[in-house]
Amino acid sequence: LSRPPPAVDLAPELTTLRQNLINLLGSAHPSLQDLARHYFADSSSLVRSCVILLFARATNASGPGWERAVLAACSEDTRELDQPLTRADVLPYWNPNMPDHAASFDSVFALRMPTTTTPRHHNSSSSRPPLHLLPAQLRLAQIMEMIHVASILHDQVTVSPSDSSNKLCILGGDFLLGRASAALSRLGSNHVVELIGSVISNISEGRVVMSSSWDEYLKNAYLKTGSLMAKGARSAVLLAGGTVAMQDMAFAFGRNLGMAMQV
Repeated sequence: LSRPPPAVDLAPELTTLRQNLINLLGSAHPSLQDLARHYFADSSSLVRSCVILLFARATNASGPGWERAVLAACSEDTRELDQPLTRADVLPYWNPNMPDHAASFDSVFALRMPTTTTPRHHNSSSSRPPLHLLPAQLRLAQIMEMIHVASILHDQVTVSPSDSSNKLCILGGDFLLGRASAALSRLGSNHVVELIGSVISNISEGRVVMSSSWDEYLKNAYLKTGSLMAKGARSAVLLAGGTVAMQDMAFAFGRNLGMAMQV
């Protein structure tokens, strides 16, 4: 049986994600507001969000930390996640547990098979209906899209100092990165903050790395696109309390898909 494309299967979630994202990016400057609406208008282009949400669907309720994640989601005020951002944060960007050097591509990514666990369910009389996606996972997908579009805008900066579009590209990209950083602080996971913060660093490195060998070319492909998908997918599983083996599988899939898109 043929399945619909991911963008169709996730249409309700992507529509909600896009609408909330535009509201989240609210800016007093009309040019920045219009810029955000332009890049996030089409739900079918949200490839990174699809990867994150599909991994969330596939692994939610499968890890030992799922019950704790659901209880935390049910007890938090999700209105805080959807309020327009008004503050900026300075976040760490280096993750010592995720090697970004080219040597990590010398061998096949090592995976550990996850143990099969039967998810336990709460008593329906004392808890809310089960969550298919956590609010934090939806917000994570939005953050990754903001980082991606920010990198696109920065890529459009030309060498000509007289190009008037340079200013909007630079400021628009910085604006999105600032909004993404502030939204990241609301997810409630220091590990996820560290992972996604390192993505911004990776993308910046990828812009200046010169590929003079196959090894450096692979590293550059990872830094530019693989890192974002790999760490985004891993974070989605982490937020749901998934095991380290599940997180490794998500990371490997996202890394390989992102690098394939770049190649």
